[in-house]
Amino acid sequence: MNLLWSCAVLLISALATAALIRRLIPLLQRAAVIDVPNARSLHAAPVPRGAGLAIAAVVLAVHALLLASGRWSGTAPMVITAVAAGFAALGWADDRASRGVALRFGVQALLSLVFVCGALPPEVSWPVRALLCLAVMWAVNLFNFMDGADGLAGVQACAAGLGLSVLLGIEGQGGAALAALAIAGAAVGFLRWNWHPARIFLGDAGSYFLGFELAALVTWSAPHARMPWPALVLVAPFVIDASLTLTARALRGVPVWRAHREHVYQRLVLSGWSPARLSTALAALLMLLCWPAAAVAHAQGPASALLVYGLLAIIWTWLRRTLPLSRA
Repeated sequence: MNLLWSCAVLLISALATAALIRRLIPLLQRAAVIDVPNARSLHAAPVPRGAGLAIAAVVLAVHALLLASGRWSGTAPMVITAVAAGFAALGWADDRASRGVALRFGVQALLSLVFVCGALPPEVSWPVRALLCLAVMWAVNLFNFMDGADGLAGVQACAAGLGLSVLLGIEGQGGAALAALAIAGAAVGFLRWNWHPARIFLGDAGSYFLGFELAALVTWSAPHARMPWPALVLVAPFVIDASLTLTARALRGVPVWRAHREHVYQRLVLSGWSPARLSTALAALLMLLCWPAAAVAHAQGPASALLVYGLLAIIWTWLRRTLPLSRA
């Protein structure tokens, strides 16, 4: 992967996203696309949502340039680009007016099915495709569940994009690596406006889009690289907090899609952590633990990835028992 191209994609994606979001903020305010605080929120003042539109526009533009230049060629990248645009559109529709759970999940399932049917090699069996379809839907909703504190989703997307670009570059998937760098750069541009106190939120347009993009790159690259274990380590904090929290709610018979403040990251903020401290701690965790573990998993297999997931599950359990549940 050419270093000059890599730096250019990263820098231009960051600058373009930051510039677009600056223009978006007053437009969203005038259009009343606003996240108003409620009993489930962590913010105290109304904040516009919809920064995902800028992120999607920049990343999809990079996709188009990579396709046009032949650096990322074939049917699969075109399918990924089209489906990613579909997820951004679905999220934007939900940002403007909340849709029913059945409709959202139905469209997500349809888009995920298009991806697994159109982007994966023909030798992939249908049972595997069905499982991957569910995995993509989970990734999309995982980002949505975890996008609840200033800077948190941006930090995770940036770290995952950077790590994934390195892994893909090592495996000779230069085009996909540049696409991952575009995600990282766009996340940096978003953090310019989303760091606490946030001027704008990601919105469903962004969380759906980022969740799909990362899942699609990992799923598509699996037959060509030593995936998915190294890549899964890169999003381990989000996977653990979302998966275990929703599992605990499901075991209590609570609808998992209902808004709540039971995630560990929410409990940390409610216990006195600032969103800036939380996002900084996540960045440190990703760089000091997840990135090295991903490198080891890429070289030696899944043992280090499983170790990280086990460690984070222990920390999640301890924090959940230590931090009180808000009754607001």
